[in-house]
Amino acid sequence: MVPTDKLVKQSFWQVAALDRKMANDAYTGLMQQNLPLSIAEGPSPDLFRVLVGPLTGPDHTAKMKASLEAGGFQPFFKRY
Repeated sequence: MVPTDKLVKQSFWQVAALDRKMANDAYTGLMQQNLPLSIAEGPSPDLFRVLVGPLTGPDHTAKMKASLEAGGFQPFFKRY
């Protein structure tokens, strides 16, 4: 798990905010797509964010979003 203070000034696609087990399951499933993944602290102690990134520019951002949507996810942009 990545502490949020290590994510400052970086952008990600957030795939989900889930309990620890479900976040780990989502992470494992997304690993098959060879995406840059992280699990980060969530808005409460029992939720964890599944993040794709950090995003490195407009083309990378669009490519990662398209990959996630093709996999059935509806990501939203998250900047720390």
